[in-house]
Amino acid sequence: MSIISVPRVWSQQRKNEAIDLITTEKYGPGFKLHDWQRETVLHLLSGNDVLLQAPTGAGKSLPFQLYALARPNDTVVVVSPLKMLEQELIRNMTDIGISAVALNADTESAAAREGRSLWRECADGRYRMMLCSPEQLASPKMSDLLEKASFQRRVRLIVVDEVHLIPIWGGKVDGRAFRRAFVAIGSLRSRLDSSRTVFHGLSATLMPGKATSIVESSLGLQGPNYQRIKLDCVRTNLHIVLCRINSSYTSGFFDDLDWLLAELLDPEATDK
Repeated sequence: MSIISVPRVWSQQRKNEAIDLITTEKYGPGFKLHDWQRETVLHLLSGNDVLLQAPTGAGKSLPFQLYALARPNDTVVVVSPLKMLEQELIRNMTDIGISAVALNADTESAAAREGRSLWRECADGRYRMMLCSPEQLASPKMSDLLEKASFQRRVRLIVVDEVHLIPIWGGKVDGRAFRRAFVAIGSLRSRLDSSRTVFHGLSATLMPGKATSIVESSLGLQGPNYQRIKLDCVRTNLHIVLCRINSSYTSGFFDDLDWLLAELLDPEATDK
């Protein structure tokens, strides 16, 4: 595969041509980006912060994956709330040839048993994508890593997945926050070169109004270099159905819901 490095100063036409070349080489000649995916990656490559709202399963992660492919010398930091999401993304990155690492207690312990330090490997530039929780982002180890000028220069994109959790898990209820580190994610901006580091938020369920304002304020999403891309996230194939349950909730058996199992095991067995 040819190595492409797409600078910010390139024209939109040249960036589009580079994106087309990358997608063809990585995903095949028949692969087509959605307009909103192309728009998102173009903004990221141009140095614009982007808050992207798109349905679950729509392909929200593809733009920042393409960014990583288009900027082989940059380090992308992905802040993810769950280990399961981290592992899924690691597999996707490996499939397209991007070196990625998840930084959590499990992976650190596994590396230590092999006599390795994941944090040292990150400092040495071994990985092009780092995945961590908000708590790891606020850890002393990350703070030490950010003190290294060589690492700072490489970090050019911060991706915050599931940004709707910032006001939900990071917000205070009865004076307490479930995961306080969520509201501190945006403080990373002050530790990096703000003129060169891009923030990219993702969500399928971010509510309009106050919740969105909290996310924008927390991550510093503002000004002419901030773009918001919002798709309709209504899933017309999902329905809420009320069903009367006649069984006792202590019985452990709910015969009233047998029809759901029948449909799952044999879709033809249930009358529509």
